[in-house]
Amino acid sequence: MVKDRRVGQFSISVVLEDVITKWNWVWTGVYGPNTNSEREALWEDLSEVSVRWNLPWCLMGDFNCTRFIEDRNQVGPLSSSMSRFFEWISEEHLSDIPLANQCFTWCNLRGNPSCAKLDRVLVSHEWEEEFPLCHLKALPWVCSDHCPLLLVGGYVNRSYYFKFENWWLLCQGFQEVVSLSWRELVPLFSGAKKVTSKLKRLKWVLKSWHREQKIARRRKGELELEVSSLDIKEEYVVLSVDERACRSECKDLWSRLISMEEVEWRQRSRELWLKEGDNNTKFFHKAANHRKRINKICQIRSEGVLVEDPAEIEELLINHFTCALIKHRGWIPDWVDEDLRKVPDELWADLEAPFTINEIKKVVFGTDPDKDPGPNGFGLRFFQTFWSIVQDDLFEMFHEFFSGHKVWEVSMPPHSLL
Repeated sequence: MVKDRRVGQFSISVVLEDVITKWNWVWTGVYGPNTNSEREALWEDLSEVSVRWNLPWCLMGDFNCTRFIEDRNQVGPLSSSMSRFFEWISEEHLSDIPLANQCFTWCNLRGNPSCAKLDRVLVSHEWEEEFPLCHLKALPWVCSDHCPLLLVGGYVNRSYYFKFENWWLLCQGFQEVVSLSWRELVPLFSGAKKVTSKLKRLKWVLKSWHREQKIARRRKGELELEVSSLDIKEEYVVLSVDERACRSECKDLWSRLISMEEVEWRQRSRELWLKEGDNNTKFFHKAANHRKRINKICQIRSEGVLVEDPAEIEELLINHFTCALIKHRGWIPDWVDEDLRKVPDELWADLEAPFTINEIKKVVFGTDPDKDPGPNGFGLRFFQTFWSIVQDDLFEMFHEFFSGHKVWEVSMPPHSLL
C-alpha cells in the first residue's frame, strides 16, 4: 500500500507498507542525467529522499553512470563522475546488489558495440536485513537498448540447522551445561560411536538451552528504556542506592548482550581478519548477508534446461554428487605405491607410531576455530574451548582407529582430524 510519495527532477519515490506485517520502506525509481552538473543535482535529490523518510530504502533504475572501470567493455580511465558516484553510495551507506547473469545492462547495438552497466539496484542496510537473500538478474533484451532487471526478494529457508554459536561462550552457566551433558554415561559403544552419541545428545540439550537464551537476549530494548528512565529521573532527584545499582546492572547486562550480538554476526560473516572484540556488528551483518547471497544457487542448467525451482535444484545437486562421489572399490592409482617407496626409512617409524594426545591437541589448536563447522555443527571452537572435557573420548577414538577399528560412524570435524 502506498502511504506517501515524492517526485524529484530525476526520480520518483514512494513509501510502501506491507498490508500484513505493516513494515514500511521506500522505493525510488531513478532515471539519471548524462552530464556531470546534472548528476550532482541527482545525488542531492536522492539524499533528500533519504533524509525525508529515514526508512529502509531500495533504489533502482538507469543511473546513466558507471562505478568501476570494468563496468564498460571499452576500458577507459577512472572518471570524476565514477568517483563521485562511488563517494555518494558510501555517504548514504548503500549496498550495490550484484547482477547475477551478465555484466552489462546497456548496449548501443552497433557493429563494434559499446556496452556498459548503467542500470543497477542499491539498497540500505535495513532493507537488506529484511531481504538477505535478494538477488538481481537481467531479463532478455527485446525492445530496448537497456535490458530489464528483475529484483527477486529471495526465499529464506527458516529450517533450523544446528550450529555451535560462539556467543554461547559469553553466557553464564554455559560451561556447566556442556560439562554435565558430556560427562553423562552412554552405552558401551566404540570410541567413535561414543563421540557421535555424546555430540548428538549435546546438540539436543543446546537446542533447548538456545531457545531460552534467545528470549533473554530480546531484553536489550527493555534495558535501554530502564537506563533512560533512570537517567531522566536523575535530572530532577537524587537516585537511591538501589536505583543506582539497578542502572549499573542494566548497563552491564546491556554490554554483554551487545558483545554477544557482535560475536554472533562476526561468526556468520566469516570475516576472520578483524580482531575479536571489534564492535563492527553492522559490518559483520552486511558481510554475512553478502556471503549468503553469493553462496545461494538461484538457477542451474541441466542438460540444456534452466532450472530455478529450489526443490528441483536440490534434487539435481544430490543426484549429481551421489554419482560423482561413488567409491570405485579396488582402484588405487599407480602413483600411490611409487610415492610411498620414496618415503625415507627413518620416517616410517613416525608414520606408524600410535597417535599421542599432544599430537592430536596440536592439530586441534593449530586450526582456525571459526572455519566451517562441518555437518554436525560443532566447529573447532567447541573442541578447543572444551578440550579438557572431550580429550579422553577423542583419544580413545584415535587409538581404536590406529588399532584397525572403523570410525566411519563419527562425523566431522573430529573425523577430519584423521
